Amino acid sequence: MKRIILALIVTVVAFSGSMAQKKTLRDAEKALRKEEYSEAMQLISEAEQHEETGSDSKTYFVKGQIYAGVAENAPDLEEDALEKSIKAYQKVVEMTDEKDKYNGLAALQLNQLYTNHLNAGATAYQSGDLETAYNEFEVASMADPMDTTAVLYAGVAAQQLENYENALKHYYTLIDDLDYTGQDVYSSVILFELDVNEDPEKALEVLGRARELYPENQDFMTQEINILIEQERADEARAKLQEAIKNNPDNATMYYNLGYLNDEMGKEDEAMAAYKNAIEIRPDYYEANFNVAVAYYNKAADLLKEANNLDLKEYQKKGPKMEQEAKGYMEKSLPYLEKAHELKPEEVIIIETLQAVYTRLGMNDKAMEMKEKAEAMYDGE
Repeated sequence: MKRIILALIVTVVAFSGSMAQKKTLRDAEKALRKEEYSEAMQLISEAEQHEETGSDSKTYFVKGQIYAGVAENAPDLEEDALEKSIKAYQKVVEMTDEKDKYNGLAALQLNQLYTNHLNAGATAYQSGDLETAYNEFEVASMADPMDTTAVLYAGVAAQQLENYENALKHYYTLIDDLDYTGQDVYSSVILFELDVNEDPEKALEVLGRARELYPENQDFMTQEINILIEQERADEARAKLQEAIKNNPDNATMYYNLGYLNDEMGKEDEAMAAYKNAIEIRPDYYEANFNVAVAYYNKAADLLKEANNLDLKEYQKKGPKMEQEAKGYMEKSLPYLEKAHELKPEEVIIIETLQAVYTRLGMNDKAMEMKEKAEAMYDGE
């Protein structure tokens, strides 16, 4: 008989404990309705600690409501109230499925928070209040951490505030966690790692990822080459390009970049050969045509400058031959210049260079045509 009574006592105690835990949760709700936020926070904290209410989705939904109220009406009580509210709602979603009524209610609250703060951030951004815009976008990104829009906007606002640490944080979230593939974000990350953090190795790592996504992006390739050259690793860059060309011999961009790299390394003949390979594959490759034209033109200009600096005796001996050789380089430059002009007819530097070449080659009508075109462009500015 004693054992039966003891078992009954234990059952009553357990039942009383459960009732007490649920009463704590109800009291937290009452305090919230009365806007007694300090008490509500204390009570919901106690409810979290109890075994039964600590595993109840309602507890975390109420917690989300309490801290949302604190954030809106009594922010001095808790600096991170809004973040705690969001995390509470997210916990509800994580611990339940759609059958639980608090799952849908919490998801609705999160969506509302996301929408409200994203819109508030956009309004602040448009009015030029970048600090507010950044804070609002960051809250929106916390409310929906899988949404790229809010994370991107937060990164952009931080970048414009020159808060590069936070800009990088958001940009890395995009490319590391959300599989975002925007070229501008990669460009910004590379720039910050290179110029702000002064970390060329990290910049090269990100560049490698960017180049895999955008193999035709000229800027990424050029950046990688320049960094490798600055790091005294030009031979490594050259070997990588040559291997890439071997595997993809019809890629004009790779030949162009090999030409650019050879130029930077002072390998003029090899640069010229690579540029011409690029043109052979893609005749309308403006940059390759321009670089070949400039290379020939500069050879001619150097010879003419050298001839002009000769004294009379030396000029009589060497000058005419040097000028003839310079003329040959001008003639070689001409078809590439004309092609570049055809591709970009408004480029003033091409027009003026063509005028100089036509003049040197005695093609006066064409030289005058280029002169008039250049003057018309300057008059139109």
